[in-house]
Amino acid sequence: MPTGLRRQRGIRVPASIAAAGLLLFQIVLGALIFAAIGVVAVLLNLATNFCELHHWAQPWVIQGMGALEMFLWAIDSICFALFVLAEFRNFVTRLWFQKV
Repeated sequence: MPTGLRRQRGIRVPASIAAAGLLLFQIVLGALIFAAIGVVAVLLNLATNFCELHHWAQPWVIQGMGALEMFLWAIDSICFALFVLAEFRNFVTRLWFQKV
């Protein structure tokens, strides 16, 4: 098999296209995980608003739930950004060493 080509089900795919496909797959998977954690944060927000509306919890509990929600959004966003940067760096590194 020539250098730089991968074999997938009898189809020859250049390694750069395979690496781009892997990058796309990993970014989509990361976005799905990001969305799942975002849904949890939204549900926490709804629960906080519901508890606040019906006075089911003390004010310090409501504030704690709000802080937890903001912390969850911040950590989720930071982790997703770092994940995308790391995957892009791996992609570029893979392409760089393939060409050298």
